[in-house]
Amino acid sequence: MRGAPKLLLVRAPEPEQTRRVLEALLGGYPHHDVSLLITRSEKAIFAGQPGIARTYVADRHRGWWAGLTLVRELRQQTFDVVALPWQPGAQGPHLILSVVLSILAKARTRVVVGAELPPRPLRWRQVVPPILDLLAFLSVAPIAGLATWLALVVTRRGVATPTTAPGKASGTIAVLVPILPDLSHTFIYREVLQVLAQVQRQRRVLVVALEEGSHHPLHPEAKALLAHAVFVKASSLARYLFTYLYYLLTRPRRVAGLVRLFAPEDGVDASLFLRLQNLHGLHPSRGLALARLLEREGVEYVHGYGMSYPATRALVAARLLWVPFSISTFVDFDYDYPFKRLAEKVGEARFVVACTRYCKNRLVALTDARNADKIHVIHHSLDLRYGERTGAGDVGGRPGRVDVFVACRLVAKKGLEYLVQACARLRDRGLDVGCRIMGDCEEGPRLKGLAAELGVTDRVWFTGPLPNDQIWSTVGPQDVCVAPSVYCGDGDRDGIPVIILEALSQGHAVVTTPVSGIPEVIEDGVTGLLVPERDAGALADAIERLVKDDALRKELARAGRERVRKHFNVEDKAGELIALIESARGVESARGAAPREAAVPQASVHEKPLVSVVLVNHNGARFIDPLFESLGRQTHRPA
Repeated sequence: MRGAPKLLLVRAPEPEQTRRVLEALLGGYPHHDVSLLITRSEKAIFAGQPGIARTYVADRHRGWWAGLTLVRELRQQTFDVVALPWQPGAQGPHLILSVVLSILAKARTRVVVGAELPPRPLRWRQVVPPILDLLAFLSVAPIAGLATWLALVVTRRGVATPTTAPGKASGTIAVLVPILPDLSHTFIYREVLQVLAQVQRQRRVLVVALEEGSHHPLHPEAKALLAHAVFVKASSLARYLFTYLYYLLTRPRRVAGLVRLFAPEDGVDASLFLRLQNLHGLHPSRGLALARLLEREGVEYVHGYGMSYPATRALVAARLLWVPFSISTFVDFDYDYPFKRLAEKVGEARFVVACTRYCKNRLVALTDARNADKIHVIHHSLDLRYGERTGAGDVGGRPGRVDVFVACRLVAKKGLEYLVQACARLRDRGLDVGCRIMGDCEEGPRLKGLAAELGVTDRVWFTGPLPNDQIWSTVGPQDVCVAPSVYCGDGDRDGIPVIILEALSQGHAVVTTPVSGIPEVIEDGVTGLLVPERDAGALADAIERLVKDDALRKELARAGRERVRKHFNVEDKAGELIALIESARGVESARGAAPREAAVPQASVHEKPLVSVVLVNHNGARFIDPLFESLGRQTHRPA
């Protein structure tokens, strides 16, 4: 007797894309045993994912033998359906590998999965171009590698960065957003939209989206920014190679400088930008397509959001085009990832914006004390009309009850397991407190399993992600926002969770933890309640306190709303960013000089640069002592 039909899903380029496609397939093929083909690094992400019958692992680092073993395992099964995630125009090494594996697996039907179901059959006209693209790349890449080696030989080590020169008041400024649309980057979209509103009449602002995210659901801010944005289009291998050779032949010194900058610890690799396994999202090679786009658009200044791959690509484009750049960073500098180069990014940027004072201090500690003056704090913020735009006339929640809620990505740094545990403790105390968790991500299955294990599925409700204009008609006006953020072992953490600002602006009291920059908006007992991280008991105590004390809950909500309106106005924050950009470009801002913070004391930093001298001399003290005395008089302040 034949068992349930079998389906194999080949991974998408990013784990989150794979997860979205997997959920769609589980809904579209409810009676199939679903297997998943992923990389070794993704095993932990999908461990415990409901609905997966088996997992196959592709490990490109283990060589050809591991690849043959994987193919043999795939051939031992006969799949009814092999599904391949597909994006229009997408090519590159990931797609080629996915196509090859989907063909090698024994299957009755092969389909491609786009943004919608039902899936479409995989056609040969979709298979042939990626394979021809690969063959063209493999044929020309060795020649490009030899040309790169010659460029490294004939160019000197080190490449200067663009000097600050007065910019044209009407010059084009490029603003890079990491991904658009996306539920977790609303704070970026708000600030960029306000920048557009304030400067669009004086100069052109080009909004560039580095990656395209999911359009479902869609925040209003993301929808508004989509009307202004251009995307860096997916590039075939052949087109990427053409772009690389274009810059290598026209700007060999700059390309050689990039190869040296991102060289591995064991030495310079002339093929660093030409290896298939390197052409991924975090690799600096992705900056070449960005550079071509900015060059065609006549961009004279670049400001990017994000210290990881956005700053990497901005640095590459800035060096190739010889234009200055700056960075707004969140908390993506504190954990490790390939080609991080944090010190170089901060050092070469005209300025860096940190989202909290905590993040600024961390950046200074991780790089150089002399960077303190160039790192500015601009908090994430809200449009003061945010409450009006939600149209929150429809009251949600349970009448006469105080429940708790949170809206965020379901990831480890949010600490949501402690919220689920706190709900179990409240139940044991006889308190009828419901909890709405609005969001989705890799921690979702584990959190739902924890709720079932603790027996609180009747009071902990997972609603899935919602656009932020629908949150406030879902929760009750008396409900409490709980954001139990934690520090993760890999350095990941929140800055200031945007849901805290949004909840305060809507008149909700907040319970949270003193993690990262949260105390910069929540003062314990004044604008909210702070409890120790990873402490479900303390979290339950704080929730119980606000559930029982109406006066305290209302006073915290009032004070918190006032603080947000006074100190977290996106119009003011965007103005501060504009002033910094204009100052970096050498153009006087209509809003005045760039904001400056009090300098951090730097006892070890000289007012003038130090001079290092290496002197080979056989006559010792006769010449060296007078020389050092002269250098001291020229390069140091008088004692």
